Amino acid sequence: MFTAAEYKSTVQERVNFGGNFRHFRYNSTELSLMPNADSLGQGNRDLQEAQGLFFEQWRAWLGVFEQTENSLPADAFKLGANWEISEDDGASWFGAFILKPPIRQPQWYECIFARFIADANLTVTYEVGQGTYSTIEGNQVEDTVPAQFTAVVSQQQRPTDLQLPGTPASAIYLEGYHISPKVAPTVNKQQKLSATLNGVAGEFVVLPTMQPPAGQSAGTGDVVKGVFVLKGV
Repeated sequence: MFTAAEYKSTVQERVNFGGNFRHFRYNSTELSLMPNADSLGQGNRDLQEAQGLFFEQWRAWLGVFEQTENSLPADAFKLGANWEISEDDGASWFGAFILKPPIRQPQWYECIFARFIADANLTVTYEVGQGTYSTIEGNQVEDTVPAQFTAVVSQQQRPTDLQLPGTPASAIYLEGYHISPKVAPTVNKQQKLSATLNGVAGEFVVLPTMQPPAGQSAGTGDVVKGVFVLKGV
């Protein structure tokens, strides 16, 4: 079993040979020794969520000594903790977060980091009530203004128990994450809303969706699920 000194020595050897070139920092505090870290590429968020395709991931072994020597709080090594990573010797940094509960070993924490890397491809327009009312044909109707939200989505297998009367069999089932705003706005569920998907005009039906626990949703907007119907179909 490694002692702290032996572990630090092996990490330093990897640094000297260029094996450890990624910098990590937490709340602007950079780790004193660049940790062992391997890229896991894109996809497979390991949460049994189709939306996992939108992530880039790394497995990093952060020395326990780093916590003491850099005065890092215990929260830095918990699910959902926000870190920054640099792959160009600290010239630029990007945000990442701990994707899964770290595995505590005697001399290091084994952590899976991830960052959200996708761009919005769905834009949905809906109406927001203003709290004022106008009389239209003798009826009091609430005044509204148009608003939009954007999301990144991908086509997934349609749930077998999904029943949406009035939507054609050709409707595309989508899952993804809100981009702007990140928090899901209040919209009428199961109502056709004007939308574009990858620039193609159509209508989007937002489905009721339970949000994952806070740690599992770190680094993303709220989950969005729904079906897209091409215009004129």
